[in-house]
Amino acid sequence: MVKYKLTLKDIKQLKAKIKELEQKILPELADKIQEARADGDLRENEPYQILRQKFESLKAELEKYKYMLDNHELVGKGERDVVGLGEKIEIEIGGSKRQVIQIVSEIQANPLENKFSELSPIGQALLGKRVGDSVKLGNGQEIVIVRKVG
Repeated sequence: MVKYKLTLKDIKQLKAKIKELEQKILPELADKIQEARADGDLRENEPYQILRQKFESLKAELEKYKYMLDNHELVGKGERDVVGLGEKIEIEIGGSKRQVIQIVSEIQANPLENKFSELSPIGQALLGKRVGDSVKLGNGQEIVIVRKVG
């Protein structure tokens, strides 16, 4: 069984998404499906087919979120100088460029916001390392952990 590593923030976000899907989005979509169903032959009713697909996709997403909540391991900030899940760190890339990034669970990952999943190559390389450690990524790029931020 897969254990998802979740922070308290992740759990809160998952619960909010589940609530929104169950109480708002899926019921609204079910109503729209009923309206589209009234428009005749379902095999040739494109709006109905699109709504059905979206409904099934959102139901699958809901089940995934519930599964993650049922099968998680709570993680949080750890030792002072060790990179842990949810922590922001300043890194130095290639000996010159500095950047602040955050290693997060896959739920929060968004590289455009410098939030990298623990499962990503950079997340796997940095998680558990200490301030001052140097790691090399698969592309040969060297990254030095400068400090923890905040």
